[in-house]
Amino acid sequence: MNEKVVQWKSYDYPKSKLGEYYVVGNEIRYIINSQNTEETKTELVSRTPFVLCGRTEPLEDGTVYYTVRYAVRNDQKEFVAKQSELLIKQSLKAILIGYGINVTDSKMLDKALEYISQCMHQYGDCLKTTSAVISNGWNEDCSLFAFGRSGVTINGVSPIQTLVTTPEHIGPFHTSGSLTGWVNYVTLILGYDVTRFLLYDAMTAPLIKPLKMEYHTFVHHGPTSSGKTAIENVISSTMGDPKSLEFIANSTKNAMLAHVSGMSDIPVDIEEATEEKARMAMADAVYDIANGKEKDRCGVDGKFRTDIKKFRTTAHVTCENPLRD
Repeated sequence: MNEKVVQWKSYDYPKSKLGEYYVVGNEIRYIINSQNTEETKTELVSRTPFVLCGRTEPLEDGTVYYTVRYAVRNDQKEFVAKQSELLIKQSLKAILIGYGINVTDSKMLDKALEYISQCMHQYGDCLKTTSAVISNGWNEDCSLFAFGRSGVTINGVSPIQTLVTTPEHIGPFHTSGSLTGWVNYVTLILGYDVTRFLLYDAMTAPLIKPLKMEYHTFVHHGPTSSGKTAIENVISSTMGDPKSLEFIANSTKNAMLAHVSGMSDIPVDIEEATEEKARMAMADAVYDIANGKEKDRCGVDGKFRTDIKKFRTTAHVTCENPLRD
């Protein structure tokens, strides 16, 4: 069930004690054998084959995520969804439509909902179970450090199933070239005191949680074309693609915080906070970055919001002039 196979019929599917079962090929059908006659009735469940192939350990609040494998032309792809959303008709409809799974009407959607429920009931406990990685950075007990689709544990680096879906928080984390080549390249640059200090400073980000350190933001300022971005690119190359890890400050506070929160425990490079708009956005965001979360604004009902994102980071901001004012 957990490993991909070429033909959909090779997977295991739910069966009932009365001899009713699912047949999956180019589509999913439910086969009903009449007890009184030899008549066999079939019901269309989905025109796109899909199957549950994994689940996560429960989070602290009991939330469980399932991995759904589905057909895309001649390929098989996967997505992750909350158990609760897979078992509610309206949210299931949105999920299936979003991934192009062809369940066309309300009757078929009811059948698809029952199919998913039976999969969870009959073989859910036998699925491959993984830790629920819901963000980059450390998990709760610091046994795993996630960056993109890779995770670092005491046993080394290995692929992980992450619930992070934003491309800018997944795509940059990959390896290019060799470790020897990277060392040879950065050793020369790190021979300069400022560059070496900035690298050490940025690398405090992964230490904040295990060492219970305070967060800080470092403003790296100097004249244009003095190598600020190049130095920060060298620092970012420790984690992934430097250019993809740049965030341009000429944006909004909310966009800036969304980027930083997605890089929890990972050094953040915020570039070009020089123009007036960028300086104002940076000044507005720096308080929240220092506190590791958005401000606790109230909702329209007067209660504090429950969707405040928390994060830990060491942020470097490049600009031409200091931002102290």
